[in-house]
Amino acid sequence: MAGEGLQQIDSLRKAGFPEPEIVQWRADTHSQLSKAGFSSKEIGVYFGKRAPNMAPVKTLLIQNIAPLLTKEIAHVMAVRPG
Repeated sequence: MAGEGLQQIDSLRKAGFPEPEIVQWRADTHSQLSKAGFSSKEIGVYFGKRAPNMAPVKTLLIQNIAPLLTKEIAHVMAVRPG
């Protein structure tokens, strides 16, 4: 089911369907899939939605934020006794 809806949208565009009709088709299909019991995540996959790769973001946060937090924690520990 991964991406079939996105492929269908591409086919509709190539066939010359106007964008408002394509948008309506997507909304109707989304509604039908939801009523049939598919989850939002499954419907998203059908329309080609993928989860972003957060690993680079986490790495940057650790590299840039952790040193600042370490300094702040050291400062608080120095000001506050024991």
